[in-house]
Amino acid sequence: MSQYLPNTVSLACVEVTGSEPISLDDAKLYLRVDTDADDDLITMMISAARAEAEGKTRRVIRQSTWQWVSSEIVVPSQVPVTPCSACTSVVVDGAEVDPALYEFTSGGIAVPLFATIVPLLDFPKGQTVLTLSCGYADGAVPVDMVKWMFTRLGDFYEQRESYVSGSNFFEFSRNFVDALLDPYLIPDC
Repeated sequence: MSQYLPNTVSLACVEVTGSEPISLDDAKLYLRVDTDADDDLITMMISAARAEAEGKTRRVIRQSTWQWVSSEIVVPSQVPVTPCSACTSVVVDGAEVDPALYEFTSGGIAVPLFATIVPLLDFPKGQTVLTLSCGYADGAVPVDMVKWMFTRLGDFYEQRESYVSGSNFFEFSRNFVDALLDPYLIPDC
């Protein structure tokens, strides 16, 4: 993240408010599972598929609240989490900042790719903590991402016994299914 903002002190998800993009019922239907015996395993695999998609695309998929601590906000600053729909609070050196002292532009769902915050003339200097609403709303995750997660979930479930110490004997290199994520990849800067 520091490649985007050299003043970043920390960046962390503080609360997940959205649900997984694939429900347990939809996953079981896709996997053709009729029993409840593997529910915990399938739920874990849904989370793993979503986390892998987030890692590959560098996007937050589930709606969540993030805190970004910066030693100082410079004009303009890209928010290092995408998609980012709202800045719910800005605190500088422990004091809440009036929203009239900065401009926030959301990003990541459409253009622009990254949200930005622009401190205006009287914006205070100091360590800044921004609270941000990030990720896709429930039901709004791009269809291609969800298709990729279903496919990955199927791989996890069908090959669950072939995973040994973090490697899979049947794992292939990048394939056509990975191309579903291509439109959502955030390139290295």
